[in-house]
Amino acid sequence: GDETIKTALTNYFDDRIEKIPCLSEPECGTLFQLLRHFTNYLDRYPQFIDEVFPELKELYPRVVDVSSKGLILALIARSQRAEALEFLKSIYDTEEALQETIIDKLSGNQQAVDFLFEKYHSGKALKAKVITSLLKSEQGLKYFIQHFFTFELDQQETIVKNISFTNEDYLMEFIGKIYESDLY
Repeated sequence: GDETIKTALTNYFDDRIEKIPCLSEPECGTLFQLLRHFTNYLDRYPQFIDEVFPELKELYPRVVDVSSKGLILALIARSQRAEALEFLKSIYDTEEALQETIIDKLSGNQQAVDFLFEKYHSGKALKAKVITSLLKSEQGLKYFIQHFFTFELDQQETIVKNISFTNEDYLMEFIGKIYESDLY
């Protein structure tokens, strides 16, 4: 996990990418496996995700395999760099098939809360997925709890199903209000 190991791993990753013959094919199991291993490393050392963002951004347009693209987007979504969020926004606007993946992977990324709220307020498309992602942020959780009784029943159900309950006072109070309302 130190800087030397990270540099060696990044160099290995870059070297392996250049040697993968199926990079521009619709299915590339070799690339997918390499990205899974890289993801496992970054799970253990998340502090390096911001540093490898440029390599991932450079790799993304070269990849055709949708599964591998999804892994790349998942890694980029974990970055706290402003450029990473801007990159994901551009992909969101240009590749409709990956919008749900991007919203899902931004779940819990505090830098993405404003973007997710923008998507929530802009329309009905993927609204349940956006709500689910926003509930993983403190701002989103408090917003949906505060306005809970103003939402349609289907949105209320999505909120209740996706809240991770803890012993926070405001959550306990919220549970009491739902119970008293006889909604569920």
